[in-house]
Amino acid sequence: MESEIKKTVKKKLREFSMKEILLANKLKYVSDGFDIIDNSLKIGRLGYAFVSSKFAEYGSSVGMYVVFSLTDGKLISVVNNLNLSYSNYFHNNHNFSFTSLSYLPNLFFKNGTVSFFENENIDEKCNLIVKKVQNLYLSKIQDFINSDIKTIDDILEAPKNYGRPVAFALIVCYLNNRLDMIDDVIKRVKIKKLYDSSQDKIDEILSKLSFL
Repeated sequence: MESEIKKTVKKKLREFSMKEILLANKLKYVSDGFDIIDNSLKIGRLGYAFVSSKFAEYGSSVGMYVVFSLTDGKLISVVNNLNLSYSNYFHNNHNFSFTSLSYLPNLFFKNGTVSFFENENIDEKCNLIVKKVQNLYLSKIQDFINSDIKTIDDILEAPKNYGRPVAFALIVCYLNNRLDMIDDVIKRVKIKKLYDSSQDKIDEILSKLSFL
Protein backbone atom coordinates (compact mmCIF):
# COMPACT_ATOMS: atom_id res chain seq x y z
CA MET A 1 0.00 0.00 0.00
CA GLU A 2 1.37 3.41 -0.96
CA SER A 3 2.18 5.89 1.79
CA GLU A 4 0.51 9.29 1.74
CA ILE A 5 3.83 11.01 1.04
CA LYS A 6 4.45 8.79 -1.99
CA LYS A 7 0.96 9.51 -3.31
CA THR A 8 1.59 13.24 -2.88
CA VAL A 9 4.97 13.04 -4.61
CA LYS A 10 3.47 11.18 -7.58
CA LYS A 11 0.66 13.72 -7.87
CA LYS A 12 3.01 16.70 -7.72
CA LEU A 13 5.54 15.20 -10.14
CA ARG A 14 2.76 14.68 -12.65
CA GLU A 15 1.46 18.20 -12.11
CA PHE A 16 4.83 19.93 -12.55
CA SER A 17 5.98 17.60 -15.33
CA MET A 18 2.91 18.37 -17.42
CA LYS A 19 3.76 22.08 -17.13
CA GLU A 20 7.55 22.06 -17.35
CA ILE A 21 8.83 19.10 -19.39
CA LEU A 22 9.34 20.32 -22.95
CA LEU A 23 10.35 18.21 -25.94
CA ALA A 24 9.64 18.79 -29.62
CA ASN A 25 8.11 15.33 -29.78
CA LYS A 26 4.67 14.63 -28.37
CA LEU A 27 4.71 13.47 -24.75
CA LYS A 28 2.01 11.40 -23.10
CA TYR A 29 2.07 11.12 -19.30
CA VAL A 30 1.43 7.50 -18.34
CA SER A 31 2.09 5.77 -15.01
CA ASP A 32 4.75 7.98 -13.38
CA GLY A 33 6.40 9.17 -16.57
CA PHE A 34 6.21 10.20 -20.19
CA ASP A 35 5.89 8.07 -23.29
CA ILE A 36 7.79 9.80 -26.11
CA ILE A 37 5.80 9.77 -29.35
CA ASP A 38 7.02 10.22 -32.92
CA ASN A 39 4.66 9.92 -35.89
CA SER A 40 2.01 8.40 -33.60
CA LEU A 41 4.41 5.66 -32.43
CA LYS A 42 5.95 5.29 -28.99
CA ILE A 43 9.73 5.51 -29.39
CA GLY A 44 10.84 5.82 -25.78
CA ARG A 45 10.06 6.61 -22.19
CA LEU A 46 11.22 9.04 -19.51
CA GLY A 47 9.94 8.13 -16.07
CA TYR A 48 10.24 8.27 -12.31
CA ALA A 49 11.16 5.06 -10.47
CA PHE A 50 10.38 4.85 -6.77
CA VAL A 51 12.43 2.97 -4.16
CA SER A 52 11.92 2.26 -0.49
CA SER A 53 13.59 4.41 2.14
CA LYS A 54 16.41 1.87 2.64
CA PHE A 55 17.71 2.85 -0.82
CA ALA A 56 17.42 6.57 -0.08
CA GLU A 57 18.82 8.88 2.59
CA TYR A 58 18.59 7.79 6.21
CA GLY A 59 15.34 8.90 7.81
CA SER A 60 13.52 9.48 4.54
CA SER A 61 10.11 8.07 3.70
CA VAL A 62 10.66 7.20 0.03
CA GLY A 63 13.22 7.71 -2.74
CA MET A 64 12.97 8.31 -6.48
CA TYR A 65 15.30 8.36 -9.48
CA VAL A 66 14.92 9.07 -13.21
CA VAL A 67 14.88 6.32 -15.85
CA PHE A 68 15.02 6.80 -19.61
CA SER A 69 15.20 4.59 -22.68
CA LEU A 70 14.77 5.14 -26.40
CA THR A 71 13.92 2.14 -28.53
CA ASP A 72 13.11 3.66 -31.91
CA GLY A 73 13.67 6.75 -34.03
CA LYS A 74 15.78 7.88 -37.00
CA LEU A 75 19.27 7.03 -35.69
CA ILE A 76 18.12 3.71 -34.32
CA SER A 77 16.42 2.84 -37.60
CA VAL A 78 19.62 3.57 -39.52
CA VAL A 79 21.81 1.53 -37.18
CA ASN A 80 19.36 -1.38 -37.39
CA ASN A 81 19.41 -1.20 -41.20
CA LEU A 82 23.20 -1.46 -41.18
CA ASN A 83 22.81 -4.95 -39.70
CA LEU A 84 26.15 -4.70 -37.90
CA SER A 85 27.84 -7.95 -36.97
CA TYR A 86 28.61 -6.97 -33.38
CA SER A 87 26.05 -6.95 -30.59
CA ASN A 88 24.45 -4.03 -28.82
CA TYR A 89 26.26 -2.95 -25.62
CA PHE A 90 23.02 -3.30 -23.66
CA HIS A 91 21.80 -6.80 -22.85
CA ASN A 92 18.20 -5.56 -23.07
CA ASN A 93 18.93 -4.26 -26.59
CA HIS A 94 18.16 -0.65 -25.68
CA ASN A 95 19.87 1.85 -27.96
CA PHE A 96 19.96 4.98 -25.81
CA SER A 97 19.32 4.49 -22.12
CA PHE A 98 20.29 5.92 -18.75
CA THR A 99 19.20 6.51 -15.17
CA SER A 100 20.02 9.40 -12.88
CA LEU A 101 21.87 6.85 -10.70
CA SER A 102 24.67 6.65 -13.25
CA TYR A 103 24.31 9.71 -15.51
CA LEU A 104 25.10 13.09 -13.93
CA PRO A 105 24.00 11.68 -10.55
CA ASN A 106 25.30 14.40 -8.27
CA LEU A 107 24.13 17.21 -10.54
CA PHE A 108 20.65 15.72 -10.14
CA PHE A 109 20.47 14.86 -6.44
CA LYS A 110 22.84 13.04 -4.07
CA ASN A 111 23.88 9.77 -5.74
CA GLY A 112 21.18 10.33 -8.36
CA THR A 113 18.33 9.63 -5.94
CA VAL A 114 15.84 12.11 -4.51
CA SER A 115 14.88 11.44 -0.90
CA PHE A 116 11.57 12.64 0.50
CA PHE A 117 11.07 13.32 4.19
CA GLU A 118 8.03 13.90 6.33
CA ASN A 119 7.08 17.53 6.85
CA GLU A 120 9.17 18.92 3.98
CA ASN A 121 7.89 21.10 1.15
CA ILE A 122 6.93 18.48 -1.45
CA ASP A 123 5.74 21.10 -3.96
CA GLU A 124 9.08 22.87 -3.91
CA LYS A 125 11.13 19.67 -4.21
CA CYS A 126 9.01 18.22 -7.04
CA ASN A 127 9.24 21.49 -8.94
CA LEU A 128 13.04 21.41 -8.54
CA ILE A 129 13.17 17.77 -9.71
CA VAL A 130 11.29 18.56 -12.91
CA LYS A 131 13.46 21.61 -13.64
CA LYS A 132 16.60 19.49 -13.20
CA VAL A 133 15.23 16.77 -15.51
CA GLN A 134 14.53 19.43 -18.12
CA ASN A 135 17.92 21.14 -17.77
CA LEU A 136 20.17 18.08 -17.39
CA TYR A 137 18.61 15.45 -19.63
CA LEU A 138 16.08 16.75 -22.14
CA SER A 139 18.58 18.44 -24.48
CA LYS A 140 20.53 15.17 -24.80
CA ILE A 141 17.35 13.28 -25.64
CA GLN A 142 16.27 15.88 -28.19
CA ASP A 143 19.74 15.94 -29.78
CA PHE A 144 19.58 12.19 -30.35
CA ILE A 145 16.02 12.17 -31.67
CA ASN A 146 16.92 14.97 -34.11
CA SER A 147 20.25 13.35 -35.15
CA ASP A 148 21.79 16.70 -34.17
CA ILE A 149 25.54 17.12 -34.62
CA LYS A 150 25.74 17.82 -30.86
CA THR A 151 24.94 14.14 -30.33
CA ILE A 152 28.60 13.36 -31.06
CA ASP A 153 29.72 15.34 -28.01
CA ASP A 154 26.86 13.85 -25.97
CA ILE A 155 28.09 10.37 -26.87
CA LEU A 156 31.71 11.15 -26.02
CA GLU A 157 30.59 12.62 -22.69
CA ALA A 158 28.64 9.51 -21.66
CA PRO A 159 29.33 6.62 -24.08
CA LYS A 160 27.82 3.97 -21.81
CA ASN A 161 24.39 5.51 -22.41
CA TYR A 162 24.47 4.25 -26.02
CA GLY A 163 24.19 0.73 -27.37
CA ARG A 164 26.53 1.34 -30.33
CA PRO A 165 28.19 4.69 -29.56
CA VAL A 166 30.69 4.85 -32.43
CA ALA A 167 28.10 3.74 -34.98
CA PHE A 168 25.71 6.45 -33.81
CA ALA A 169 28.44 9.12 -33.91
CA LEU A 170 29.44 8.22 -37.47
CA ILE A 171 25.82 8.02 -38.62
CA VAL A 172 25.30 11.54 -37.28
CA CYS A 173 28.19 12.72 -39.48
CA TYR A 174 26.54 11.15 -42.54
CA LEU A 175 23.04 12.42 -41.79
CA ASN A 176 24.34 15.97 -41.31
CA ASN A 177 26.53 15.82 -44.44
CA ARG A 178 29.63 16.36 -42.30
CA LEU A 179 31.93 13.72 -43.74
CA ASP A 180 34.77 16.14 -43.01
CA MET A 181 34.32 15.35 -39.32
CA ILE A 182 34.76 11.59 -39.62
CA ASP A 183 38.54 11.42 -39.13
CA ASP A 184 38.34 13.61 -36.03
CA VAL A 185 35.44 11.59 -34.60
CA ILE A 186 37.37 8.34 -35.14
CA LYS A 187 40.40 9.82 -33.40
CA ARG A 188 38.31 10.93 -30.43
CA VAL A 189 36.42 7.64 -29.97
CA LYS A 190 39.69 5.69 -30.12
CA ILE A 191 41.25 7.89 -27.44
CA LYS A 192 38.19 7.27 -25.28
CA LYS A 193 38.28 3.53 -26.11
CA LEU A 194 34.55 3.33 -26.72
CA TYR A 195 32.75 0.01 -26.90
CA ASP A 196 32.79 -0.27 -30.69
CA SER A 197 35.95 1.75 -31.43
CA SER A 198 38.14 -1.12 -32.64
CA GLN A 199 39.35 -0.66 -36.21
CA ASP A 200 37.47 -3.68 -37.53
CA LYS A 201 34.16 -2.33 -36.16
CA ILE A 202 34.85 1.16 -37.52
CA ASP A 203 35.70 -0.29 -40.93
CA GLU A 204 32.44 -2.26 -40.94
CA ILE A 205 30.38 0.79 -39.96
CA LEU A 206 31.94 3.00 -42.64
CA SER A 207 31.67 0.32 -45.30
CA LYS A 208 27.96 -0.16 -44.66
CA LEU A 209 27.28 3.57 -44.32
CA SER A 210 28.77 4.14 -47.77
CA PHE A 211 25.82 2.22 -49.27
CA LEU A 212 23.14 4.33 -47.59
